[in-house]
Amino acid sequence: MVTATAAPAASKHWPASIYRRPDGGVEQGLSPARLREIPRVGEGELWVDVDSNDLHQHALLEKVFDFHPLAVEDTLSPRTRVKLEEYDRYVFVVMAGVAFDQAVDAYFPLVEELSGMVDGLEQKLFEEFDEGLIHEIFKAKRATFALRRHIGPLREVLNILTNRPCGYIRPETQLYYRDVYDHTIRLMESVDTTRDLLAGVLETYLSQTSNRMNRVMKQLSIVATVALPLIVIAGIYGMNFSRMPLIHDPLGFWVAVGSMAIVSLAIVGWLKRRKWL
Repeated sequence: MVTATAAPAASKHWPASIYRRPDGGVEQGLSPARLREIPRVGEGELWVDVDSNDLHQHALLEKVFDFHPLAVEDTLSPRTRVKLEEYDRYVFVVMAGVAFDQAVDAYFPLVEELSGMVDGLEQKLFEEFDEGLIHEIFKAKRATFALRRHIGPLREVLNILTNRPCGYIRPETQLYYRDVYDHTIRLMESVDTTRDLLAGVLETYLSQTSNRMNRVMKQLSIVATVALPLIVIAGIYGMNFSRMPLIHDPLGFWVAVGSMAIVSLAIVGWLKRRKWL
């Protein structure tokens, strides 16, 4: 049987409410006096739908139900993190209760997609080095941290709801929370694994970058080592002295060039023998 109690005159500022009595009867549109009475009785199930955009309804939470002002303040903020706080007469929980299980399960495709993205980055890294890959790595890293930031508070709240004895939650209800809690544990393990893999990908990228830099420096050092004797010989014969060996000899130029070639070949042979080339 459904009955309706007298609602206040300013109904537009009064939240919708429904109460299922222990005898199975249902009451709707409860008055302030009736709403104050039901929590004191402590029987049945009461649902009050408060509009987060109506400040008058939030004021009723404190006046009618005697909720703590800090708890009421948290209900005003749309960015309040998922949390659970225990007070003397009630437990304050911030979460999307109706769609909680579905919301947790919806993270699994996101985690799998992120894991596939990291695997793809690792494959690209070993197939062909791309300097632009660092942007994709940090993009995946930000996504991983975002998932962990959203899932972490859920796990904390569900851990409390599942494992801490509470007079406000029936044991059979805790079983459902435990199932959702197991899902969050699996999610966090997957996210942590993906984060570790991503850290390995980033470390590999930095190592490859360092190796490429070392190879370039090695090549430049080889060029400088080979060119140094040539520069010395050219510098000596470029000095403005009239009396120098072979300075006026018709074959002097070719002797200098030949000396440069012999010295260069000797240096290259020495580098190869030391396995530096």
